[in-house]
Amino acid sequence: MGCRFISALQRITRKKPVILNGDMNVCHQEIDIARPKPNYNKSPGYTQVEIDGMTNFIKAGLKDSFRELYPDEVKYSWWSFRGVAREKNIGWRLDYMLGCESL
Repeated sequence: MGCRFISALQRITRKKPVILNGDMNVCHQEIDIARPKPNYNKSPGYTQVEIDGMTNFIKAGLKDSFRELYPDEVKYSWWSFRGVAREKNIGWRLDYMLGCESL
């Protein structure tokens, strides 16, 4: 995630609280994807570059509100339409609500 965008977020957070939410299309941690090992650096949404991009938001002071409240809970926001993935709970957590620490 671009440095200019993060710089802009940091400037805004000096004036008022910021919430960044939506489909980020990245699984930030192993707990956020049902099969981390076979997908790592092979599937879009779970490459090291994408993981690092999400980490940059965290380093910039934004908190993953779900992980703050439920650090060990396995929950997904997307499942493939193939292979009855939802019924088997083989999913990915791609949707995030990040907020500045003051919130």
